[in-house]
Amino acid sequence: MIDARPVELTEKQWEAILSHPDVDDVTVGCFDDVESILRLAREQLVHIPDDDPLHCPTLADICLWDTSDADNDDLMLTVDLPGGLRLATELIKMQVFKTSNGTPGEPVVRDVLSEILTYRNRLLADLASAKTTTGDGSTTAPETARVRDAEIRIFNRAPDSDDASDMYVMEVLGVSLLVRERQGEPGDVYVHIDNESRPSTALAVEVCNAGETDYRI
Repeated sequence: MIDARPVELTEKQWEAILSHPDVDDVTVGCFDDVESILRLAREQLVHIPDDDPLHCPTLADICLWDTSDADNDDLMLTVDLPGGLRLATELIKMQVFKTSNGTPGEPVVRDVLSEILTYRNRLLADLASAKTTTGDGSTTAPETARVRDAEIRIFNRAPDSDDASDMYVMEVLGVSLLVRERQGEPGDVYVHIDNESRPSTALAVEVCNAGETDYRI
């Protein structure tokens, strides 16, 4: 199961971000300025030891894309998820990230990064509501079935993606297994396994009686 909990930075995490030496000069006028704020936050909260209480790996899964042209200054935000999945917002107007007070430095960093996290949290909240978008723009809940201790969910093929089939997700014994077909060579099947709730454990995988391959998850 994908962790769809919202990201809410603690005050100590904010203090770490705002202690970056470049914060005082930050202003927002274009896409590069917004991207630099996300990069600055990553430097303070992602590129540190995993056991550091300030560590926030989720920031590494957020990407910004410059979709501007001569007539628009739009951008797009995406979030990468386990299994090779990527969620994307609709186009976002640059004006959203231009703060009204115009004060450079800490206020801009707080406002812009908070807005980025708000978009990220909305995407994950929509996913957690168990609805997928069909080709005609409507939404439908995935089919779900329970067999003993296993839960199986079937998500419709996502439009505008590399999916070539619906997506099947089974969760059992604290482990999830995702299976889908991808665009490309016929029979391009993608399988992803995640540890959802077990302590770190050994995983032995065997494909077509070719012998086991050992992993830790």
